[in-house]
Amino acid sequence: MSPPTPLLCTLVLLALPFLLEAQGTPAASPAPAAGPDPVAILQGARQYSTLLQLLTTRNLVEEIGNLLKNNRDGLTIFAPTDNAFNNLPPGTLNLLSPDQQTQLLLLHVVGKYYSKDTLSTASNPVRTLATNYTLNFIGGNNQVNVSTGVVNIPVNNELYVKSPLAIFSIDSVLIPPALAGGKAPAPSPSAGGPTAPSTPAEGPTAPTPQPVSGSYRRRRVDWGVLLGAGVAFLGLLR
Repeated sequence: MSPPTPLLCTLVLLALPFLLEAQGTPAASPAPAAGPDPVAILQGARQYSTLLQLLTTRNLVEEIGNLLKNNRDGLTIFAPTDNAFNNLPPGTLNLLSPDQQTQLLLLHVVGKYYSKDTLSTASNPVRTLATNYTLNFIGGNNQVNVSTGVVNIPVNNELYVKSPLAIFSIDSVLIPPALAGGKAPAPSPSAGGPTAPSTPAEGPTAPTPQPVSGSYRRRRVDWGVLLGAGVAFLGLLR
């Protein structure tokens, strides 16, 4: 074997620093995969515009997104379709205060990931993100229902189910007992409703009769007696 030539030795010495630097530089770690986006999932399904609008109006989109990132237990969302909201009695949402609307929406979110199989094994009542509202999951015959005590509907359509997020499409809005059976406020007096009796137009009015005092009546009697006596006296003179 022939010894290395001076040119080859020079090339090796020149390349050696670059080889050592390449070996010492750690490979860039891959960026963490982005988690599921509930809003993007609902937008892609194209039948949840009412739900998305309400979540945006009540400033819950960012709150739910942050909770999904920071909650180790994940989230389960029951998403009413547009038809579910359309089937509510007219004016139902308008009768609710902004806080009640927020609580109604948070009732549809559970702070834990459930697949359809594990819904039936949940310990009832199940806490939701709403302050005072809970849900019950009732299983049997390969079917799971979600119930508020007022609304009891099957959970069939799995819109997205992959830990840490599960979204189930439902055909009814989950109304809690505290918000069920509300009555519309009494209509204001306007066209189409009973109106108060109209006040008559102002104009000249007849004077109100005043009571006659006793002394005035006595004076009228005294003058009548005197007048009668005078007439009788004149008759005698004739």
